[in-house]
Amino acid sequence: MILSALTEIERRAERATGGPWDHDDSGETISTVNGPDCIIACEVTDEQGISSPENAAFIAAARTDVPKLCTALRIAFEDGLSDEVVDRIEEVLRGDASE
Repeated sequence: MILSALTEIERRAERATGGPWDHDDSGETISTVNGPDCIIACEVTDEQGISSPENAAFIAAARTDVPKLCTALRIAFEDGLSDEVVDRIEEVLRGDASE
């Protein structure tokens, strides 16, 4: 289950516009760093509807963070994980893990 979920995540990342991405100071536009491509132009807000550059920064960083995390997880699997750790990872991927 884990490796198939990881493969799906990696495929989505590969299909997305290349990164890295960046955001403007207002948090309203996320675009590619090395080109004119606008990924999204909208008002990124928090729970109260207030403009949130922090949320925009998170979205922009996800373009490079997700592939790094996928690679790190694959390395961990190559090195071998205990059954307990594998079970915990599967819980997270299913959305069953307690925080």
